[in-house]
Amino acid sequence: MDKEYGNVIIREALMDVNNNDVKEVQPPEQDNKVILIIEKDINHATVFRNNLEHAGYHVVMALTLRKGFDLFYAMTPDFVILDADLDEMRAHVKEFISSVLQNHIPIALVGENVTDEKRARIYQTGATDIIDRKMLDATWFLPYLENRLNFQQKVFVDELTGASNRKYMDRIVEDLMNRYIYDKELFSLVMIDIDHFKTVNDTYGHINGDIVLKRLVEIINQYTRSTDDVCRFGGEEFMISLPRTSSTEAYEIVERIRHIFNWQQFEVEGKVFRVSFSAGVETVDDEHQSVPDLIEEADRALYQSKETGRNKTTIYQKNAERLQQKLNIIVVDDDKLTREIVSQSFADLEFGTDLETEIRTYSDGADFIHSDWYEAGHKYIILLDGIMPKMNGTEVLKEVRTHYPDENIVILMLSARQGEAAVVQALEKGADDYVLKPFNIPELFARVQRLSKRMLF
Repeated sequence: MDKEYGNVIIREALMDVNNNDVKEVQPPEQDNKVILIIEKDINHATVFRNNLEHAGYHVVMALTLRKGFDLFYAMTPDFVILDADLDEMRAHVKEFISSVLQNHIPIALVGENVTDEKRARIYQTGATDIIDRKMLDATWFLPYLENRLNFQQKVFVDELTGASNRKYMDRIVEDLMNRYIYDKELFSLVMIDIDHFKTVNDTYGHINGDIVLKRLVEIINQYTRSTDDVCRFGGEEFMISLPRTSSTEAYEIVERIRHIFNWQQFEVEGKVFRVSFSAGVETVDDEHQSVPDLIEEADRALYQSKETGRNKTTIYQKNAERLQQKLNIIVVDDDKLTREIVSQSFADLEFGTDLETEIRTYSDGADFIHSDWYEAGHKYIILLDGIMPKMNGTEVLKEVRTHYPDENIVILMLSARQGEAAVVQALEKGADDYVLKPFNIPELFARVQRLSKRMLF
């Protein structure tokens, strides 16, 4: 598909925006399962992605195992599909599969010419499923996927850290809430997030990052009571439930844990490093008898800790001024109507009640790169056209990934080309996702919202 044809479709879509149709657009439910595909063949990966997204799943893709590692730890998917024939597999497959299984996430390997010998070798890595690509068919794969996901939901322990998983913690907190409603038994919730954990993984490797996570849980269990529970809330974020505990008492407990954790030394090849965490505390009261509200407020207190220097604990203050997270959405596209349709559409859609969103547009990659677009501490979603005069999208992508921190920026490529090469090139150079033109706004918004979760609470 050529670029002009894609722009014609976008112009037609703009007519719908001008007729206010876009205001009726609602983002899809965000509790859909996330599937991570690690596949070197972009055509195979795209077929997988299309079938799974048509069935209602959210899909993220990586063309290399290394990128797959990054997405796995950043997004904590519910299921992993792994190309069994990746060139990197021999050296790192056991490490990756071990990480996936320790997180109790099901994984299926898909390969060519699956002989009995190959199947045995795959099983020896710890993987439970190996599928011959020639036998792959959506009519049975989707029920198979649902079966594995249902089994996963029955497990209540995070195998990597030994903490409870979120499903189990949901039950615990609901029980605490019921006790408060009927018996006025006080309890507190604590949200904990390890500071700069991506840097730990990037500098010392994911295996040592796992060691940090496990040590934190060990310390929490050591310095809390048998009636308390710690849950791995997601990635490097944890939640502690503290029955019969006021906010002041919870603060003292968490501060003790924080100071002890701060002094833990981790060593990798003779290099010693320390890690800190930030925390937020909220306690139930008569005004707040909703579990989601309590979790959200503990999360806000955590965010305040991170915004005011990290490595501290904050008690949620109901009358305190709320800190707003700022998400910058930047559209870089030489087509004026594309910029206009995206800007108008995203202005009418919300990402979160405490999330300030700013949208900026640029007509060329060079104009964007040479502008003062970046401010340290802010979060960015960049929608980047692949073909532009002066400086094309892949050149812009390379500049951004070379000179700015990955943890604050996610990049989604907009491409009018259906060919494999352009998509592969974008993903290899650091794009987090891509959308082919012509696109529809609900799909684009869903992808942007999903990517933003990697950076925002």
